[in-house]
Amino acid sequence: MTSRPAPTRALVGTNLGLVYVIWGSTYLGIAVAIETAQPLWAMGVRVTGSGVLLTLALVIFKGPRVLKVPRREAVSAACLGLVMLTVGIGSVSLGERYVPIGVAALLVATGPMWAVLIRTVTGDRPHAFTWMGVAVGLFGLVMLLRPTGEDMSTERITWSILILVGALIWTLGSFMAPKLSLPRDPLVLVAYEMTFGGVFFFLWSRLLHENVDLAVISTRSWVAIAYLMTAGVVGFTAFTWLITHVPLSLATTNAYVNPVVALFLGWVVLQQPITLSLVLGGALTLAGVALVMTGERSGARMKVERE
Repeated sequence: MTSRPAPTRALVGTNLGLVYVIWGSTYLGIAVAIETAQPLWAMGVRVTGSGVLLTLALVIFKGPRVLKVPRREAVSAACLGLVMLTVGIGSVSLGERYVPIGVAALLVATGPMWAVLIRTVTGDRPHAFTWMGVAVGLFGLVMLLRPTGEDMSTERITWSILILVGALIWTLGSFMAPKLSLPRDPLVLVAYEMTFGGVFFFLWSRLLHENVDLAVISTRSWVAIAYLMTAGVVGFTAFTWLITHVPLSLATTNAYVNPVVALFLGWVVLQQPITLSLVLGGALTLAGVALVMTGERSGARMKVERE
């Protein structure tokens, strides 16, 4: 049996850079897209477009037979598309009407903390470091969400909480994914997720009676939507490569970097202020995420040693 050759530093660095910059910049892309386009409709175009691009790439490079999967797997992929894409990204797109993009990215970065709570409810016993991280992260969230004179409107607090709920639902989908019957090829899985997720976005848009007027959508917003389509394919392809070639602890460092990228872009491009409470709350939130991931690695090592 031949072992897989170790990836070069240049290849690892390139893919990490793509995930850091592209995924961090999607928050800016969403903010620009919804300047003149309805949030759910715009994300429907984005996700469906990404699904079409990925499907075409699969057909070209692997042949159309790669898309043939059992109905059960297609249904499971559709469920993940609804939970992780439509609800997860949908809550961010709706929330960014009131929440600065850096704050939205920090709220989404709480996924590892939600995972700990879900695992505890299902009977697992996380490491002490993990619980310390949850406590630190929650304190950071309180600082991010506490009412102050820094433009903390009722809408901002409400939608910040709803983005957190979306992050929880996204994490729940990630937790359930290994228990579902899904396509083995991760790119085929994502193609199905995006296609169905886009359909659900359009249905949600209709249910909320979004008034879609193509004439009022600016060129700037169209460019942002097109960028998000491409970013969805390139970013996920880079991340898929990373989780199959480097340790997960390295591949998931985007949890710390993406919010920083989003904060910087919000400040430079949208002139969104970076306040003291945002810096302190964000630092504590990311520190909590780091402690959670450290605890998870320690717990995994202890489990292997016991076995």
